[in-house]
Amino acid sequence: MLLEERSKEIITQYKLPSLSIVIARDSKILTQATSGVRKYGSPEKVTLQDVHHLGSISKSFTATLIATYVENKKLSFNDTLKDLLPGMKMLKAYEDITIDQLLSHRSGIVANLMEDESWWDGSIPLATRKASFLKTLLQTPLEHDPGKAFEYSNAGYALLAMIAEQVGKKPYEELLDLRIFKPLQMKNCSVGFTWDTSKVTQPWPHILKNNLPSAIPPVYPTQENKTIAGNTEVINGADNVRCPMSDLVRYLQDHLNGENGKKGLLRPDTYRELHKDHHGDDYGYGWVVQQSPEGVVLGHDGSNTLNYARMVLVPKSNLILFGATNIGSENAGTAIEAGMAEAVKLNTP
Repeated sequence: MLLEERSKEIITQYKLPSLSIVIARDSKILTQATSGVRKYGSPEKVTLQDVHHLGSISKSFTATLIATYVENKKLSFNDTLKDLLPGMKMLKAYEDITIDQLLSHRSGIVANLMEDESWWDGSIPLATRKASFLKTLLQTPLEHDPGKAFEYSNAGYALLAMIAEQVGKKPYEELLDLRIFKPLQMKNCSVGFTWDTSKVTQPWPHILKNNLPSAIPPVYPTQENKTIAGNTEVINGADNVRCPMSDLVRYLQDHLNGENGKKGLLRPDTYRELHKDHHGDDYGYGWVVQQSPEGVVLGHDGSNTLNYARMVLVPKSNLILFGATNIGSENAGTAIEAGMAEAVKLNTP
């Protein structure tokens, strides 16, 4: 109850529609709380079962999916695009880009590719939009030579998801369900946009307008199509995983166990490969990797500018933290950090 009361204060201080926080250790939730509303100006309150947009935390899911194929020898971290996408027309500079470079943001691929409005058009089959994106991406000049520098790239992770589709012979969204969600019993996770905007059944995204939260429908209905609010589903591999807190804790515990030497969805050595800072950039494969007095700390933030989420793992303390809010304002990350700090304080003897 104390965390819920503190969360209400944080919501007011940082002008959020809602705030959800969970802290867990040894597969047990120590404290969780959620406060606020799904849609600012509407009475429906957020609940512990509500689904949160994870933003770039989705990259860790894509990296984990790729790792499942590395373990069964269908992929290698050293595989190159010319071998992975035979027959695809690409600029010469792309040919020797490796999976390692894509995962660690060292491929030189542009941060974002948003040239075609049709990629947001929900009336066009997703497979068609992805094919258009891939064709355009492979003809887009690199920002720098592969391997030379860190360049955070949503487009690179979208490409990784499409590589997984080539190997798995199914859409990325189905592969996540089959190879991650179902094995870890993450029953209420999904990818993309499936909400009925005539009802407020889940948290709506928000922007800060006139110093107050302003709700944005999860999709913008138009006469001819439904144009997606936020990032296009074409980059699902970089952005659009959604989970309730209880399911996400299962995923984070699996990674934490793996880092601490326990087999789970993957082998311990594979988890450690994902969590390793391979190139001195404080980034592994889908995970931010930092050093602290508590040892290594793993995590990632995620935002599509309309929502914000943060995950943190502290392997030495076997500690999991997650926070989310349904607004992408400048203060959202600071607010989540304040909520996490309060959760830690309440659970420190």
